[in-house]
Amino acid sequence: LEAVMQSSPWWVPKAVDQAVLDRAITVANRFIADVAGRRDHPLRHHIDRVAADMVVRLREDPVLLARGEDLKRDILAQDAVQTYLTGLWEGTKQSILTQADDPASGLRRRVESSIAGMARSLRTDPELRARVEEWLERIAGELVDRFQDEFSELVKATVDRWDATETGEQLEMLLGRDLQFVRINGTVVGGLAGLAIYSVARLIA
Repeated sequence: LEAVMQSSPWWVPKAVDQAVLDRAITVANRFIADVAGRRDHPLRHHIDRVAADMVVRLREDPVLLARGEDLKRDILAQDAVQTYLTGLWEGTKQSILTQADDPASGLRRRVESSIAGMARSLRTDPELRARVEEWLERIAGELVDRFQDEFSELVKATVDRWDATETGEQLEMLLGRDLQFVRINGTVVGGLAGLAIYSVARLIA
């Protein structure tokens, strides 16, 4: 109202300014409701065209893209924005942690349902299972290629820390009879190999 009064002549009564303002608000609300209620409204089509054109320009115009990046950085650098984002993240994180600790929370139920659904799909859909396996193999290959030196150092450092006696005892406990079977097989195979080599040597001689 103050802005309307300041822009109108001094001799116009306040009641007239108020009536003008009320009329303007009524017309604006009616127009907004009309736009919102009609999917074929010309303004909505215009906005869609402008938005689509902006998407294309942002993708293809390096100057406009650079301006957009500068604007984004300027906005994110504002203290008020940083404070808001920090508070939003802290609130979201706390909400997730609280729901994760509650077995009856909606988040836990949705996650469990999603995991169960994915497991059923993997069990019953061979094509999906093949795609997931291919994806995992590709990811594993990329990780090995990128971190093979780190993996090698980790394995080497881990093996170097092993105690031979303790490791042997742990293997005995884990493998039990299987380890004895391996030992017997190794002895038998080694003996047969030695006998074969001796026989060949005698025949040649």
